[in-house]
Amino acid sequence: MLYIEKIATSLGGKSLLKCSITSGNDLVNLVQHGLPIDSAVHVLKKGVLTKSEFYRFISPSRTFERRKKEKKLSADESDKLTRFLRIRAFASEVFGDEHEADLWLREPNLVFQRKPIDLLDTDSGSQLVENILGRIAHGIPS
Repeated sequence: MLYIEKIATSLGGKSLLKCSITSGNDLVNLVQHGLPIDSAVHVLKKGVLTKSEFYRFISPSRTFERRKKEKKLSADESDKLTRFLRIRAFASEVFGDEHEADLWLREPNLVFQRKPIDLLDTDSGSQLVENILGRIAHGIPS
């Protein structure tokens, strides 16, 4: 359930990543070395994350400005961004399209007592969101 192709496309594809992402191993290697800053800028331009969401969940604004000069995100920031994109891809599959997934991620949820996106800043929170999406996908009341 890695959604490699969707993650790579969301990051701007081969032209921005400067390599092909065809497996989980390719993605891990890219994340460990840091995503190109152009991919993060692409995510922001496409509106996948708002600037305030990006600064909250991925990289604070001053750090992001520094990363622009370095031309890549840190491994930790890259991991956070790809985690968000993986969960968004899963939600898109569950709800049928990206727009519906984005709405679900940003609306308060009774199960979580907050918006699902607010849980994505930690691995444990991300697992909770993925578990609920899995339940929804299998028709289990959530």
